Amino acid sequence: MAHSDFAFSNDIRAAVELRTPKTARMLLFASLGLFFTFLIWAHFAVLDEVKRGNGKVVPSRQTQVVQSLEGGIIADLLVQEGAIVDKDQPLARIEDTNFASQFGEIRERRGAMAARVIRLAAETEGRSPVVFPDELVADAPRAVQSERSVFDAHARKLAQDVDVVQQQEQQKTKEIDELRATEKRFSETLALLNRELGLTRKLYDQKVVPEIEMLRADRQATDMRGQLAVVQASIVKTEAAVQEARARRLNIVTAFRAQAEDDLAKSRGDLAVLDENIKSAQDRVRRTELRSPVRGVVNRLNVTTIGAVVAPGASLMEITPLDDTLLVEGRIRPQDIAFIRPNHEAVVKLSAYDSSVYGSLHGRVERISADTITDEKGDKNERGETFYRVTVRTEKNYLGTAEHPLPIIPGMVATVEVLTGKKSVLDYLVRPARMLRDEALRER
Repeated sequence: MAHSDFAFSNDIRAAVELRTPKTARMLLFASLGLFFTFLIWAHFAVLDEVKRGNGKVVPSRQTQVVQSLEGGIIADLLVQEGAIVDKDQPLARIEDTNFASQFGEIRERRGAMAARVIRLAAETEGRSPVVFPDELVADAPRAVQSERSVFDAHARKLAQDVDVVQQQEQQKTKEIDELRATEKRFSETLALLNRELGLTRKLYDQKVVPEIEMLRADRQATDMRGQLAVVQASIVKTEAAVQEARARRLNIVTAFRAQAEDDLAKSRGDLAVLDENIKSAQDRVRRTELRSPVRGVVNRLNVTTIGAVVAPGASLMEITPLDDTLLVEGRIRPQDIAFIRPNHEAVVKLSAYDSSVYGSLHGRVERISADTITDEKGDKNERGETFYRVTVRTEKNYLGTAEHPLPIIPGMVATVEVLTGKKSVLDYLVRPARMLRDEALRER
């Protein structure tokens, strides 16, 4: 207040104004400004609202049991208990001498049958020479050579049989040519004899020649006619023999190919059976090397001695899976579960690693138990802790960097913080006042 204004103010206010230092007034105004500034900041400043619970890392999938289907003698153990293994990493080897021998035997039989099928296919189709694939020649050289020899022998035998019949056919054809020449000659002779007979008959009618001359001419014509008929019958018979020889030649080839086709069908069936057998034998050999079905940790090693005998189907070891993500089961109190929903963000802090140094894992709520769970204690008369089980799936399965990861294994204890929303600082400050207002003037 200016000094000129004192004349218009009452005595009390003027006295107060004159006795109040200027510094105090400035401090008051500054405090009020700071207070209102704090209120504005507290209204707009937002903090995460989280619900905490204890938990532990659990396997993302069920524990995998490594077994040997056929059993056998342990030849080598490649891992130790507690080791982290990758998917398909060799874990142990079983003596495979017997299985390898069976596989080799079936493979040899399969090679021989494959060569037989190729040879029979060539015989059925009439291809020559028979051609075997280079791979089969390399895998089964003896079988290929044997089937090639059989093919050549069959080809020679077929050629010989066909040649014999073909020679007979050619011989009969030659006979037909000779008979046709004879037929032509006899026909011409018969024509002359018939002419002679006609002239003789005219002369006989004129009483120029005796009857005996006419009878002689008639007999000669009749004989020639009979010989011509014999030749013509021989031609028909020989032509039938030629047709028969030609048919036999075709039948020899047809029967050979039909037999080869029947053998080919049977051999293809046998080859299919051998293909299945060789797959089975190959699987048995492959199964002598036991591999990890998943990426995980060797949790239990049931066999530790090389040379130990393993029964078929016996468990050799157990693998606890390690996925690219982790599952963490947290225990949330019933009073904190109301605002937790699936897919809410969560932070997992492992007690084995200092979160201030190594950081924490981020993830999301995957599922929430349908009802509360009570942790039973040893004393039947004492009730244990009641909680909801909240499962959180993390974004990665390690702390640190990808180049130098810190492994996390099932069983590690953790603290789970689920982000349920956001509140301003002012909400946190006025919350006690609200609770006091709600509880005030009420009888307990």
